[in-house]
Amino acid sequence: MGPPPLSPVGAQRAGAPGLRPPQAQHPPTHLVGDLGPQRGVELAEEDALDPAAHGGGEGPGWAAGRRAPRMRDSPYRPPSRRSWGRNVIRPRRERRALALSDGARTHSAAARRGGGGPWRGRTARLAQSGAAPRPARLGGGRSPPVAAMALTAETESRLYRSLRAAAGAAAHLVALGFPTAVAVLARPGSSLFSWHPLLMALAFSFLMTEALLIFSPETSLLRSFSRKVKVRAHWALQLLALLCALLGLGIITYNKHLNGKAHFVTWHGLTGLLTVLYASGQCAGGALLLYPKLMKNWTLAKLKLYHATSGLVGYLLGCASLMLGMCSLWFTASVTSVSWYLAMLCPLLTSLVIMNQVSNAYLYRKRSQH
Repeated sequence: MGPPPLSPVGAQRAGAPGLRPPQAQHPPTHLVGDLGPQRGVELAEEDALDPAAHGGGEGPGWAAGRRAPRMRDSPYRPPSRRSWGRNVIRPRRERRALALSDGARTHSAAARRGGGGPWRGRTARLAQSGAAPRPARLGGGRSPPVAAMALTAETESRLYRSLRAAAGAAAHLVALGFPTAVAVLARPGSSLFSWHPLLMALAFSFLMTEALLIFSPETSLLRSFSRKVKVRAHWALQLLALLCALLGLGIITYNKHLNGKAHFVTWHGLTGLLTVLYASGQCAGGALLLYPKLMKNWTLAKLKLYHATSGLVGYLLGCASLMLGMCSLWFTASVTSVSWYLAMLCPLLTSLVIMNQVSNAYLYRKRSQH
């Protein structure tokens, strides 16, 4: 017996009566709904009339050597790679770019390849409502948006300024409290030597520290005044500090001469002498900032940078001289146990505060300009 006759719709699709279309001509059953409601009804009717249309047998047309219809003649064609990229991937990229244009830009290639992420589809709605998006979850594949990063940086900046203000306030207290404690221990006037620790503590712990803290943006006592007033006050305090240091050096030298002791044989004596000489040169170099025309080959910015860095070195030498003085026999006999360690922390704290202030004002800014 020959093959079963084709239905009218099947014969029309084959192009000639009596020919059965190949199996590839009909789409799979689960794709019939994708061809539209009308086409789905026609294929269902055709399958009901011609159940062998999807069979694997050969009809007379194949026996006669007639050419089978190609896939392009089929009513269903699977989407090509090009059409898939044009119709699916490109709109997805456009939607993603639109969502990320509100500030949720990614900075990682792996995050771009990962897809998904907590910011997709939600960033546009949050941007329209004005609410700040939450940070990305760990492992989400997306970096936080620029707005959240800016908020974090602002919070860190506020915290950093608060810490600097607290440290500056502590430096003010230490600068005044340390010479007061030394005055109580030394009892000035009781002997010629008693003036040496007091004058050195006043010079390097109080006057020089306050002269540098005048330019602090957070804890300056003259913050509401102009820079010209601050510079004049800085000059006055530094000259007083140099005068106290010279008097203290002269008193200890004369005291050793009276007692027949050797001069500058300890680390404290050598560091103190070097510090006083360095402070004298630093004050002489500071005059160039008042009269910058004397240095024609140097710009004012360079003079300020070199004066600040060299002044920081001089201040650190003064703090080191104070700490070595607290290791002397006179101080260790009067201050013991925990009090000695607290006294050693005083110049250490002020030196850290001054280092941070000078670094933020000159060194980091100079580096950022390059």
